Amino acid sequence: MDTFNDIDLNECIFGYQDESHCNINENKMRIYYPLERRNIRYKSRKRITTSIMGYQSVNGQSILYFPKRSVTYYFMNFLLRVLIANIDNPNIVSRLIDIINDDYHSEESTISYLKERNSEEQMNQFKNNYIEYMRYTNGKEPTPKQIERKIKSYKKKINPKDKNVVLKLRALRLLILVKNDEELMQALINEKPIVMALDNCRMHTSTFTLSFAECLNIDLRFLPKYSPQFNPIEQIWRSIKREISYNVIENKKELHKIICKHYMDIIHKKSYYENWIQKYTKHKSFF
Repeated sequence: MDTFNDIDLNECIFGYQDESHCNINENKMRIYYPLERRNIRYKSRKRITTSIMGYQSVNGQSILYFPKRSVTYYFMNFLLRVLIANIDNPNIVSRLIDIINDDYHSEESTISYLKERNSEEQMNQFKNNYIEYMRYTNGKEPTPKQIERKIKSYKKKINPKDKNVVLKLRALRLLILVKNDEELMQALINEKPIVMALDNCRMHTSTFTLSFAECLNIDLRFLPKYSPQFNPIEQIWRSIKREISYNVIENKKELHKIICKHYMDIIHKKSYYENWIQKYTKHKSFF
């Protein structure tokens, strides 16, 4: 855990990040009966689930976010929201909100672009470019089978019906928006940096995420692999799942409401991370 020895809580905003997945069937071994009605148990037959991303800040603002899926694109959106919550400059906050709401990386715009790329005209252009490339590199034209195989592979990469393809392109477009805004990146350098402790899951270590975090002046510090015990926010998820088991929940809106309320009630308790800070950083008496 030497990764965190140089952290100065007076010079940065430090916190822990993690994802979880909650459903209404948490703690199946617990059974709660109404008073004096031992033989009756309330249980919803609905399958209600939700993904959660959380940031537990030691000396800043903690946030909670409900993404549609736990993938790179939504994690990049989550990083923008962490910045918005922890920056006081209204101009920067306004620009970050504009980036989140920009239609350029919306699902509709991305699918429309992919459909355009699948048009017959675009396919013929790709085919001609491939033939020219093979002539230049190999000195001869590719065989019909090579052309067919290449076009099939290309179509797979730009398939508008493939959700993973759409999300990957949306992540790329979001990264482009930030990288093209040099004024924003320069302004973020002058702000107090955000340091985030998180695990090594794929969306945290992807090329898009690392480049995006660098542009936003967010320092990602990775915990040891397969060591969730080193992340204090894991205990937050445990407490939330216990709270869910006490309630009869009929829809996702109710589930989100219970999660948000309990998360905000306990996220600022120092007991979750006090020992961690004293053990793994240079602060021994910060609290």
